[in-house]
Amino acid sequence: MGETPAFKAVEGAIAGVTAQLINEDTTVTVTPGASGPVVQVAPDRHWPRLGDTVDGVLWLGGNHPVYPSPTIYLDPAYQRELRRRATIIKAYSGQDFLTVLDDLVRQGEQARGTSP
Repeated sequence: MGETPAFKAVEGAIAGVTAQLINEDTTVTVTPGASGPVVQVAPDRHWPRLGDTVDGVLWLGGNHPVYPSPTIYLDPAYQRELRRRATIIKAYSGQDFLTVLDDLVRQGEQARGTSP
C-alpha cells in the first residue's frame, strides 16, 4: 500500500480477492498476470469478494482503531449501503453486523441530539 496514509480503490484484480480475515493459517500469494496481479488466498473460506463488500482500503499504518463521528451513520444512503453489505457478510460468514449498525445509528442520534 505504500507509505501511510494510503488509499487503494478496490478494482480490477484486487476486487476479486476474498474479504476473509487474514490470520496465521492464511497464505496470500501475488503473481504477475496478463491483465494485472493475480492474488490467491488459501485456504479460501468462501468469503465474499472485496468488490462486493468495500469500495476501497484505507491504510493508516500500525494496528490501532480509527472511528468516524457516529453521525455519519445517519445518512440514509450510507445506511442503506451498509445494511446491504452487512447482509452479504451474514450470508457468507454468519456474522450479524446489522445489530452493530443499529447501535451506531443510535450513537449518531445521541451525538446529534436527536434521540428520544
